[in-house]
Amino acid sequence: MKLDPKEYFTTNPTGNVALKGGAPEELLDYVREAHGAAFPSNWVWSKCAEMWGALCEGQELHEAIDSAVDIYYKDLFDWLADNPERRSFCDEAVDAGITPNEADLVRIIQGGQYYMIEQIANTMELAYRELVEFA
Repeated sequence: MKLDPKEYFTTNPTGNVALKGGAPEELLDYVREAHGAAFPSNWVWSKCAEMWGALCEGQELHEAIDSAVDIYYKDLFDWLADNPERRSFCDEAVDAGITPNEADLVRIIQGGQYYMIEQIANTMELAYRELVEFA
């Protein structure tokens, strides 16, 4: 039985996101690519699934990215604390003009998260085009 692309990702009872059996094996390569050089992270897995869902629903990616950025301080600081190397995304967001130089700390972290989610979304868009649109 072939899966609908919307059903490729699943969340297990412990809250970890994974691919369902029957999802294209190549999708795992894209999820790994979305992690960059970092170790596997359920946060990245969940954003991959979220962006995949947005693509399957025909949602505009910039809207999906914008709505995926955390708004609560605790979630933002947890995201940064989970991998302190993510501060490079905050720096890149300032350099790219996503976050103004004079922004407060929370806005800088949100900009870094946006920048990281944007990269994840772009990777998932490539996967979607290869595995769904042109399959």
